[in-house]
Parts: sequence; C-alpha cells; structure tokens
Amino acid sequence: MNNSDKEKFLSIVVPVYNSFLYINQCVDSFLNQDIPTDDYEIIIIDDGSDNGSEDILDEIAQNHSNIFVYHKENKGVSSARNMGISLSCGKYVWFVDADDFIAPNILGSLKKITENQNSDRVKLESFSFHNELSLEEVKCRLENGELKSNVPYKEVMATRTLYKREYLIKNNIMFLEGVHYGEDGVFNYQTLIHNPKTTQSGVLAYFYRVHDASATNAPKEKRVKKSLEGSKYIFDVLVDDYNKKICVIQTKRMLLYWMYAVIGHYSVLSYDYFCENFIWEHKLEHIPLRDFELRRLYRVLQELSKTHNYKKLKKTAESIAKNEQRKKAQKAVKKKILGYIKHPKRLLKIIFKK
Repeated sequence: MNNSDKEKFLSIVVPVYNSFLYINQCVDSFLNQDIPTDDYEIIIIDDGSDNGSEDILDEIAQNHSNIFVYHKENKGVSSARNMGISLSCGKYVWFVDADDFIAPNILGSLKKITENQNSDRVKLESFSFHNELSLEEVKCRLENGELKSNVPYKEVMATRTLYKREYLIKNNIMFLEGVHYGEDGVFNYQTLIHNPKTTQSGVLAYFYRVHDASATNAPKEKRVKKSLEGSKYIFDVLVDDYNKKICVIQTKRMLLYWMYAVIGHYSVLSYDYFCENFIWEHKLEHIPLRDFELRRLYRVLQELSKTHNYKKLKKTAESIAKNEQRKKAQKAVKKKILGYIKHPKRLLKIIFKK
C-alpha cells in the first residue's frame, strides 16, 4: 500500500500491456479533475510491456506525485488488477483500461455520491466511440449537453463500476487469474453474491474506445477460443457455489449465462477444436425439479461432453444465422436452442443422434 496519512477517496487501477498509443490520453483524463491530487491515486500496473510503454510510464510517474507505476511479469489483466487492489489505499477502486479514459472533472461528483450513499458498488454510465475522440471535444460536448450514454450498463464489465475496497477485501473478491475472456463477469458475480449496497449514479463517466486492437474487436473465433479456455475455471467457481447454495438465484443466473455461451457462441469453432477442448467435468447437485431450464441445459452440456456430437447443433445455429439479419442472428440462435432445451428428448434424438 502506498504511504499516506489520509485515506484517499479513490484508487484508479490501470493494467497496461504495450499500450503506448493511448496511455497518455488515458492518464491526462485522470489529471484533468476537480478534486485535489492527494485525494486520489493512479496505480498503473505494467504487465510486462516490451515495446517502450514501460519507459513512458516511468516518465509519467516521475512528474506526478499521485501516479505510481509497478512493473511485473506478464500474467494477464486479471493478475494486474489483483496487484492493483493489493497496492491500493483508496476507499473506492475503479478499474480503467489503458486505451479508454474517464470524463473530465467527474471525480468531484462521484465523491459526493459515495459520501451520500456509502454504497459497496456505484454503477457508472459509459460512452463508446471508434478510434479517436479528444478530451477537449468531450469536455465541450458534455458542457453543451450533447453527450449521452450509448452503452447499456452491463454487469459483466468491471470498468463501469466503483467498488468499495473494504468490501472487496472483506469478501476476498479477486479476478480469476488464468482466465483471459469473461473475467469481468465472474468478478462482478462474486461482488453480487454478498448482497452489496448498490447505487445507480446516472453519471456519464467512462469512455470506451473501440479500435482494431480491442479485445472485443478481435476475430470472433479467437475470442471464443479464449473464452472456452477459461470456462473451466469459471465453471469451477459457479458449480461449487451452486452446490454450496451460495446466493442460489444469482449463481443460477451466471451458470445459465455461461452454459448458453458454450452452446451458442462456440458454434463458430471447428468441430475438432471443440471436441478436443470442451469436457464437462462438473456435477450440479440438488437441482429443484421445478427448475426445468437449468436441469435441461445441464443435461445438454453433459451430453455434449460425452458424445462431442456438436456438428448438427453447429449446423443448425449457422443455418439460422444465415437466414436472419446480422443484428438478430444471435437472438435467433438462442431462441432455437431454447426450443431444443424445452424438449430434451427431441434434443437427444435429433441433435445428438449418432
């Protein structure tokens, strides 16, 4: 923890890996604020950069007393964020990605909200843009009331929430290391199962950049493979919590989300890759008889793992997507698969027929 006689309002944690293109704008947005610099800190975790980003970060830290840079071996964004949590000393923690930035003069408003509400989580509004958007333009458009949130709040995004640091530490909430896709969703799930006091701020605070190098803009097959690789760790957590009856409603919700991801999203993978990498080794216990959706979806994954007969399901998903507009394709695929789940005997006979 950084030395300080006074508890800071906020610790901003920024994982960086070879992000020299946008890191200056990101840091500038932290400095263009309306509260004293000794009331918040910026913790930058250099996750093994090797393209000169590390030198830029050191130079930035030398010129600002509330910016702290730490260099570590490359182990991924989850490891970097966990290190940031352990080093932070703010009452609240805010995770910001290095190619994004925050709104100018926004910390004063957020501080007032946290003081009035004393919440464990504060939800923030966000704005998505492509490639370039200057801080000067943002400031001008905000003052004129021209900017409104254009991204619905999603529990799976850790960057759109302020978290009370004490709440994270007390409940031992950390990011799953070794998971490279979907780690935010599990982190937020873990914050929810302990019944946090949550405030919807309504404040447009986070600016999310979409560009060619964005993780979410990577080829779909590449993203899905990463998701598949991390799903075992995610299911370990969810199944264990469900069997222990920890916050059953929320746990069930996340289980369903990830099971649908396996069935629906992985239709983009080759049959051989899926067979080689997907093995369902988990056992859900004490599923209520009335819980048809979870029971049937669980049966689907068991059958997939046993037979690996994914070809027909993949073909069905692809044929539906071709006949639908792109924006409706995913919804159509999910609807079709839901139809099979409601009729498990038909699913086993038609989809998994050997």
